[in-house]
Amino acid sequence: MILFAVILVDLAVAGLAWWGSAIVWKQDYTTVQAAAPAIVFYSSHDADRQARVAATFDLLRRGGPRPVLIVGGARPARGYFGAENMASELIALGVPATSIRTERTSYDTESNTAAAIALLGTAPAAVLVSDPLHFPRILLGLRRRGWDRPVAFHSSRQGESAVTALLRVHYEAIAWLGLLAPQAVRDAVFRVIRR
Repeated sequence: MILFAVILVDLAVAGLAWWGSAIVWKQDYTTVQAAAPAIVFYSSHDADRQARVAATFDLLRRGGPRPVLIVGGARPARGYFGAENMASELIALGVPATSIRTERTSYDTESNTAAAIALLGTAPAAVLVSDPLHFPRILLGLRRRGWDRPVAFHSSRQGESAVTALLRVHYEAIAWLGLLAPQAVRDAVFRVIRR
């Protein structure tokens, strides 16, 4: 019975991933300007965070200079701000500090999208840098907050083991289920698990 439930969850999240991929392929990239700001989403997992830093650096190397806006990872109780750490990693790679902006308030995808919109201001478009399975939740958060401008996606995933992919699918399933809980409940959970 448990195995059946796990298989159903895997299929559901695989469906979301397919939906996310369909969204990516339907984007009209010609409307996303070459210099559109990159919104980089923090990850508390070292390998994911490093992949997002590398993907951002790759985007800048291939696509030319653009503002880099980094959101997420705020753990004020312990004085940790993940967006600032990612900025330091990009600066160490040679990205000019003047092209990077961070924030110190967001800690989950919902608050990340709110912070991203605040940082974007009147930008006509944006390039989102994250894991492809994360893109549908990001896009949902942006749209729910009224962002109707064009977006493009720049994936931080490049070949991973089947085990890692399966873990990501399960993480996304839990995150989608978490969206069903009231924000106060999600905030309480984050206060406990993300100290």
